[in-house]
Amino acid sequence: MDNRISLEEYLSSYRTMAEKRKVFLAISKEMHRFHNDGKRILRFHYRTIGVCFTNPTDIKFASYEKIGKATMEEIMQMKFDNIQTLAIMAIGSFLDSYDYRLPLLSLDVLKENLDTLEHFFHPDDFIYFKRVLFLKEQLYYDDYIQQLEGDDVTVASSGNQAFTNYFLLIINLAVVLLLIGYILLLLS
Repeated sequence: MDNRISLEEYLSSYRTMAEKRKVFLAISKEMHRFHNDGKRILRFHYRTIGVCFTNPTDIKFASYEKIGKATMEEIMQMKFDNIQTLAIMAIGSFLDSYDYRLPLLSLDVLKENLDTLEHFFHPDDFIYFKRVLFLKEQLYYDDYIQQLEGDDVTVASSGNQAFTNYFLLIINLAVVLLLIGYILLLLS
């Protein structure tokens, strides 16, 4: 038997800010794991995320897929889209009387009004939301929280991942340049 309820049901049961932050941290960790496995989350909504009601850190996504063949830019954009959507969902969860059955909050409306909503959020989360929505940083919530807590292992891991992503980008660029050179050589 699956002890899961939707995130919508979980959040609708009068959760504290600490409980909400904990479940979004767990969702971010699971999403991060999926991204590292070459998958992205589809149909990201409060109804499509399962939360174990006996262990709210046990998360299950209803819809995901392998990323497949894509450019590095496309992969980074897919990952960022998931990160941004999760941030928007977290923002909605902290607002009083938010109806989780509605479509997600509009990004444009959030950008215009986020400063007026600051009092609804934990100060650390407010900074995170601004970094993701305004600065468009590809920053996982779980990495952000671990960095705040001073977890040197995670910071080093994030640095290694950034280096790996940069290294792969350079390799891809070199391959493209070699192909262009080869094609130009054949044409001449």
